[in-house]
Amino acid sequence: MIDIQPRGLFEPKVPGVLPPLPFAPKPVIKTSPGPAQRGWLYSQAVIIATSCLLGRSSLAPAGASRNDGFRKVVRQLAVHDPEWLTDLISWLRRENASKTAIFVAAEMAYARQRAGLTGHTAYAVATALKTPSDPAELLNHWKEVYGMKTLPRAIIRGIAARLPHLYTQDAFLHDNPTGGEFTWADVLNLTHPRVRPEDFEVGPEIRAQSLTTTQLAERAELWMILQQTLFRHVLDTQYQANVPTPISLRTIYHYRSLMRTPEIIRAAILQRRGAPNGFVTAGFTPQDMARWLPGAWTHAKWAAVVGGMTLADKLAHLAAFDEAGLEDEVAEVIAGEISDPALIAANRIGPMAVLAAARNAGSRWKPYLTTALAQSLNNVPMLPGRTLILVNMAPAMFLPTESSSRVTRADMAGAIGAIFGKRSEMATIVGLTPRSPEILWRPGDSVADIVGRFLPHGPADVAGALAAHYRGHDRVVMVTGSLDHDMLYRNPFPGNKAYRNPYAGRGVEQLPPTVPLYTSLLDPQAAIPQPSGTDLDRAADLRRVVSVWSGDIGFGLPLILENARNSRWPWLGRHAQEAGVA
Repeated sequence: MIDIQPRGLFEPKVPGVLPPLPFAPKPVIKTSPGPAQRGWLYSQAVIIATSCLLGRSSLAPAGASRNDGFRKVVRQLAVHDPEWLTDLISWLRRENASKTAIFVAAEMAYARQRAGLTGHTAYAVATALKTPSDPAELLNHWKEVYGMKTLPRAIIRGIAARLPHLYTQDAFLHDNPTGGEFTWADVLNLTHPRVRPEDFEVGPEIRAQSLTTTQLAERAELWMILQQTLFRHVLDTQYQANVPTPISLRTIYHYRSLMRTPEIIRAAILQRRGAPNGFVTAGFTPQDMARWLPGAWTHAKWAAVVGGMTLADKLAHLAAFDEAGLEDEVAEVIAGEISDPALIAANRIGPMAVLAAARNAGSRWKPYLTTALAQSLNNVPMLPGRTLILVNMAPAMFLPTESSSRVTRADMAGAIGAIFGKRSEMATIVGLTPRSPEILWRPGDSVADIVGRFLPHGPADVAGALAAHYRGHDRVVMVTGSLDHDMLYRNPFPGNKAYRNPYAGRGVEQLPPTVPLYTSLLDPQAAIPQPSGTDLDRAADLRRVVSVWSGDIGFGLPLILENARNSRWPWLGRHAQEAGVA
């Protein structure tokens, strides 16, 4: 195999920030229905969008009812304030909610087309598209709901502007659908994208080379030629058989060359000097390697593909690296990456992802994961004021979450409670047990230190915990496996005269109605209360929110909802600015 330089000069990753587009929205004269109604529309849009990020929650009913309510709100905002709605789409896209962003962009396009308004739609559509499958997803949605005869020209323009950045050689190999309504060739034929040198994205690798303006212009010109070649190749392969791969499309060319290699010599190819560079250039993923050379994973197989893995994938595979005997030289490079503050911030690695990796990783990763966890806490928004955190430590929480897992719900609940505490300005952490002990901790304590102080002491007693520990806190966060009436209202020991709970029967009603209570359920099948009504005409109760835990996004829920009540939107905070959105 030829030892060639790693991919990356002309194959930028899908950007996290939208590059300059050939069009930009003009300022709009807002035709608001009135201050009160306008404020409700904005808040309701953020609430329903947040419920889409969370999955199952009490913020909005799941399924068609939520979509109908969201559609109603989006269509009004599309006419009254398209700039704000585009910001909402950008936030959803950044939070990896591409399907929701596509839904909002499509409804915005429909509402503005029906109202006879121009502008903003193409930019909003381009903002919504993040992955190579998104253009086809948007077109499929529009065809199913409205029919292709009504497809606005603005949607075509928005898709065309993003295709040069979404349709890359890597994506062609791994994200090019063979079935469905729209293939890559269909999308290209419909939109006729124009590739321009000024669309070339100057990534960190290129910036580090300190190229002159002339050199950058040459790179941009070459990138344009390569993208045009790729698009032609996509169309050729759609309508012709046995199309040769242009050698200028290096990733596709080397990928197909490797796939045509006789199986009998594939193991030997891995042992050649410089082999990892060739596999990275070919865009090989772990899935590709498993198909190319089946069998047990070895150091050589991981070393060949690890260079093209994302930081999140490397974290998730640390235990697999150990099992395969990954050599220390490669492991040191990975260790440096997973503990790099800049990479953790850029990839938005959350603390729960780091903790999940640490549970099964070998001892050589522990110091680096400790650093990674400390750095990942900076990706969790800081809660202002005072927070009371209730963590269910009933004996049932200490059972494994799965038959083959050593992780218990108590482990997860303790970690979530500890992270909430460390990312609060002032926090009181309490174990939900009959005696409701406060967990004493200092700001310098690690998450593991705090989790180790939780102990099982009997059934949860929410009423008693609130009575003993609520002292004018700004919010209450509760983490539990599931939610039931007994846990909230009944005395956990009704026959025990030595333990009398005078607050039994009052439950969460002890909290002032203005104090929010956020309940996270760790049981994916747990029942949650749903708001009544089918069209969401009333606002959801933002002060009594129950949601199934959906990962690190859950840490941002309190701040998102509290800000929404005061018309402060999540993309205007510090974390949004760091992500490149003003």
